[in-house]
Amino acid sequence: MLYVSGAYGRRYFGPEDAKADWDAGKDFRLYEGPPWYINKSNWQKYGFLESVYFQSVTPSGDIFSCWLEDE
Repeated sequence: MLYVSGAYGRRYFGPEDAKADWDAGKDFRLYEGPPWYINKSNWQKYGFLESVYFQSVTPSGDIFSCWLEDE
C-alpha cells in the first residue's frame, strides 16, 4: 500500500477533491520516505502496489483519509 498526501502545497477539503485530482492525473507526494511524487498514470504504468491511500488535513484542521485506488 502506498500512502500519499497532496503535492506542491495543495490542500483538500474532503475525499472527493483528492479523488478528482488523482483521476485528473495530478501529482501526489509519498507520505513516508524520500520526497517522491506519483500520479495515477505512473502508478498504473510502473505497477506500484495495489492500493493507494490518501491522508490529509483540511484547511480548517479536520483530519480525513480515503482510498484513491483499492484493488
